[in-house]
Amino acid sequence: MPKDIPNSPLNYYKDTGWKDCGDWLGTGSIYRGITGNRMYLPFEEARAFVHTLNIQNIEDWNNYCQSENKPLNIPPKPQSYYRGKGWSNWEDWLGIKMK
Repeated sequence: MPKDIPNSPLNYYKDTGWKDCGDWLGTGSIYRGITGNRMYLPFEEARAFVHTLNIQNIEDWNNYCQSENKPLNIPPKPQSYYRGKGWSNWEDWLGIKMK
């Protein structure tokens, strides 16, 4: 590795403008730093996408999240991630009426 590139850019630049690995590498990656925290879509966009899936209940949602079909920019636990950011309930998230 060139001498002018730090081995651990997160640690080296943490107090001088470090944003995330996607910014560092210029890839726009959905990973933020080395923590593994993902950058998810805004609530309204994510909910609109979920409405297109025609998922009928929470069990189906959980199965979908465990499949390879779920995009990485949609959180598997939207009730936690979107708390205070638009989340109200599962009916709203899935676009259904539950019994």
